[in-house]
Amino acid sequence: MRRIAAFAALTPLLFVAADPPVDKDKDKDKKVGLRVGANLPGPFHPYNVNGKYGPQKATDKDAEQEGRYHCPITEHAEDPMVLVFTRDTEVGDKLKSLLQKLDNATKANADARLAATVVFLDKDLPEVLGSEDKTEDARRELAARLREKFAGMFKEVDPFTKQNLVVVCISCDNDLQKVGYGLDRNHKATVVLYDKLEVRAVHDYEDLDDKRIDAIMADVADKLGAKRK
Repeated sequence: MRRIAAFAALTPLLFVAADPPVDKDKDKDKKVGLRVGANLPGPFHPYNVNGKYGPQKATDKDAEQEGRYHCPITEHAEDPMVLVFTRDTEVGDKLKSLLQKLDNATKANADARLAATVVFLDKDLPEVLGSEDKTEDARRELAARLREKFAGMFKEVDPFTKQNLVVVCISCDNDLQKVGYGLDRNHKATVVLYDKLEVRAVHDYEDLDDKRIDAIMADVADKLGAKRK
């Protein structure tokens, strides 16, 4: 009886000892988001509107296969990359100007394997992989609009990966927040430059203008080693 009583008294202590102490600073770091000099928070899986994982013509008839959910970070591994997160789903002139400049830069720096991905965030899409038909329909509608907006653009393909140098995607704040990107929902544009998975520059703006576009492209040259044209 004494042995049983002693074990019963020790049992709560054993369970307490098995739980490591909570590192509040470590948890805090996870919420910091994008920081220059730190690694990217992690992979995410947006819906691809174009490129190797975008919608494709089906083998039979004229049907079209849906695009896939694929991670641009995983796709490009340690290559230099520009990630553009934008809420400008109407694709204003300034956003289009930035993307055209990035398209030109990726073409001019194909040997360096420079690539870019633009990720559209729609406030009406709480989740990119819809659990309801209404959400799926909204995502398909946005994808169709974006493909129309960028018709004839972003055709250049990396000869090694067979992926487009500029890829258009759709994601949502909730998915990115879970991974730890911590994007400001009040800002229309967040542009992240990284190489070897390390963040080299972050441009976070309420809106884009020519001065900010020039600053982004200057960092593409200076921080990612892209040739200036």
